[in-house]
Amino acid sequence: RLVSTYAAEQVIKHTPTSVVRLRGLATALSNKVIEGYALEQQLKKSLNAAFLARADLQVEINGASAPISVQDLQFCDAADLESKLQRRLRPSTWIFVAGCQGAFDTIHVVSDTHLRFVQGTVGGSHTYYLDIIDAMLQRLLLNSNISWSHIDFMVMRPLSDRYRPFALKTARGGLAQGYLRFDGQQWDRRDYRNNVTYAFLPWDD
Repeated sequence: RLVSTYAAEQVIKHTPTSVVRLRGLATALSNKVIEGYALEQQLKKSLNAAFLARADLQVEINGASAPISVQDLQFCDAADLESKLQRRLRPSTWIFVAGCQGAFDTIHVVSDTHLRFVQGTVGGSHTYYLDIIDAMLQRLLLNSNISWSHIDFMVMRPLSDRYRPFALKTARGGLAQGYLRFDGQQWDRRDYRNNVTYAFLPWDD
């Protein structure tokens, strides 16, 4: 990279959250940190537009259009996420998590039984920190008796990257409890990569 991570973060801090401008800076500086922030802002923008229009989030999965329901959109800091998940939320509530919690960008509370973790990335690889996610799920179960039977992990990449090579690396940690995938099949606990959904989000050009 031509710009350090720290320098990129300073650029992001002082740049308006215009997706087009952020992408232009990322291209000019050959910087994936800024491009990743642009994708984060695009996801926020797309979710907000869907919510306000009472429409679905439009993504591509397995080469086909795959609309995803957005009935509510909320924002919180990483420190407040668990208290928010303890509340009774509307089905298809999206929670955008600010701050550095290290394991996902957004949570999609599909229903009382189905929960989706969404991680956006513009890189050529990604590692899931399942230990962070498992610890949170275990605390919610222990402290509030809240749990979900179906868990989905979604990697959200730009639609412009759909033909670029990408690899999921071996996860850090694992999930202690046995879960079902959204298709009703048992979670593959030996290789979590078999449980991941790959989605592609279009840029607003």
